[in-house]
Amino acid sequence: MSKKLFADMSNEELCAIISNLKTQLVEARFKMSSGELTKVNVFSQIRKSIARIFSELTNRGYSASLSTDSVILYDLKNTKNKPIIVSGKKIKEIIAKQQLEAKKKIAVAKPTKVETINQTKKISVMKEEHAKEVKK
Repeated sequence: MSKKLFADMSNEELCAIISNLKTQLVEARFKMSSGELTKVNVFSQIRKSIARIFSELTNRGYSASLSTDSVILYDLKNTKNKPIIVSGKKIKEIIAKQQLEAKKKIAVAKPTKVETINQTKKISVMKEEHAKEVKK
């Protein structure tokens, strides 16, 4: 995940991603111990993504603390403000929303069978025309 992607997200979305990545890290550890996971670079990728999110939150003036079911944001600039608690329920809603948006993007990006057939027909027609020009 890139820094530019995180810059466009809200604090709650970043907290949801942190929580999701932490669960992925735990799941990867279990898979590694059971022998299902063979690529060790997954751990470093997840940890780097978490660090990027923490850096983005720090740049915004927040500090994050993780608990078992929520993420707590502390405002570093104004310590009189109460901490922002992003509950587990809110995190699940945000993750579900992000997954739905990702599915929509994938559905839009995939061409239909008719489009692929039409594209292959166009390519074959172009090849035939090119072959005719070469014969002349």
